[in-house]
Amino acid sequence: MDRTLDEELTSADFLRDPYPTYRRLREESPIHWVEPWHVWVISRYHDIWGNLHNWKVFGSEGRTLPLLRSLSVEVRQEIDDIYDVYTGSALLNADPPTHSQLRTLLTPAFTKQRMLDRAPRFEQLADMLIDRVAAGGEMDLIRDFADPFPAMVAADILGLPVEEWHRYAEWGVAMTRFVSTGKPTGEQARRLRAAMIDARQCILDAVDRQDSSEPGVTQLLKQAWERGEITEHDMVRNIISMAVAGHESTAGLIGAGLLELWRRPDAWRRISELARADDALSSEPLEIAVEELLRFITPFQRYLRIIGQDVELHGCNLRKGDCVLFLLASGDRDERQFENPDELVLHRQPNKHLAFGHGIHFCIGAPLSRLEIPIAFAALFRRLRNIRLDERQMEHIEWRKDVVRCPTSLKVYFDA
Repeated sequence: MDRTLDEELTSADFLRDPYPTYRRLREESPIHWVEPWHVWVISRYHDIWGNLHNWKVFGSEGRTLPLLRSLSVEVRQEIDDIYDVYTGSALLNADPPTHSQLRTLLTPAFTKQRMLDRAPRFEQLADMLIDRVAAGGEMDLIRDFADPFPAMVAADILGLPVEEWHRYAEWGVAMTRFVSTGKPTGEQARRLRAAMIDARQCILDAVDRQDSSEPGVTQLLKQAWERGEITEHDMVRNIISMAVAGHESTAGLIGAGLLELWRRPDAWRRISELARADDALSSEPLEIAVEELLRFITPFQRYLRIIGQDVELHGCNLRKGDCVLFLLASGDRDERQFENPDELVLHRQPNKHLAFGHGIHFCIGAPLSRLEIPIAFAALFRRLRNIRLDERQMEHIEWRKDVVRCPTSLKVYFDA
């Protein structure tokens, strides 16, 4: 018997390979109510692109409140002490005018030139990780590089202790699992609470050490807090969000990206050649290839919003207060927008993918992510001679159980 779409979305097969289910959603039910998740999902590119910018209908402010309300009374009482921090006004959880104020405040810290100015430091962090494994001839790509590298970069930008990257990675896992559906579990809520408590103390300690006269993300937020423009909770919540977002998407792109390249030998060789070149960080072909990897993988697979007013789409009545997940990864495989969408075409242009979202919530850290990937690939392909994946693991790869597309482990070998 054929499985229902709800059964597919909650199956182990969906974790391993979500794209057949995305295709079925686009064809059979582009606006679909997922009862086990208690959320609407939107799967076609033009429905996603056209509505992500419509924040008055599909809002971000208050989007996590239905998740909190869905918990039992007992669990809500257990996590009550993190409510103010978790619901603080952050870029991801705010709409205009609050979002506009925060975006104006923080954008100067994430310009392309500002990121390029920090590239030598990011390269140093990548090399430090490679140094730890280079003599051994093997490593777990996720544990030893894909997870720590972007977490350390984010920490460096935010003024957090780089060596404590494991803490920031745990914040990310806790937060992304809590919002992966419209119906979090008690276990996920308790894990979120532990992460928020740890994050708040870590960040306040870091803020105390910061000189607020210096430029940078944490300094800008500290200045705004000292001026009374944002609360302490808002400051902490924004720093948490940036630590998490700066880690999660890049870790997913490195891990899933290397896996998909390995499955395509010509693409693997092409990226290897581009990454080894002296001009890798300014290479237009590598830049175009990274954009295609972003489209093909879309590390943040889905994005949660809350419906601000009743709306009808494709004959479905979406009600105010309902949660909706925009399936960004499905949109990026939509044959209505992309020719041969299930093929990795490293020279694809134009490429208006959804990996960084769209509209006012377009990822503020996109310039950073677009720089981190070439740096990561350059470190891996230049430093690790004859790097290759273990073929025996290909049929048994496990994937993270949240909104981020990333293997939990990926064994690679190289010549020591």
